[in-house]
Amino acid sequence: WYTGARREEICKLKIDDIFCDAPLPYIYFRPTSTGGLKTTNSKRKLPVHRELLRLGFLEYVRVMHDAGEKLL
Repeated sequence: WYTGARREEICKLKIDDIFCDAPLPYIYFRPTSTGGLKTTNSKRKLPVHRELLRLGFLEYVRVMHDAGEKLL
């Protein structure tokens, strides 16, 4: 809801698609082993919405990463 992304795009996200190396954390929608994109213009970087940050999304990503998970 907060990203404007398609459900199919959200469902295939991997831990490695979440980046915190920029001033604003972002989600990188790109072709991966879990699936492709609808169009070539679908490849994009979207900032993580501040409400998701408030709800602890990045902490969730960190915990999943530390647990060895690959899929978000």
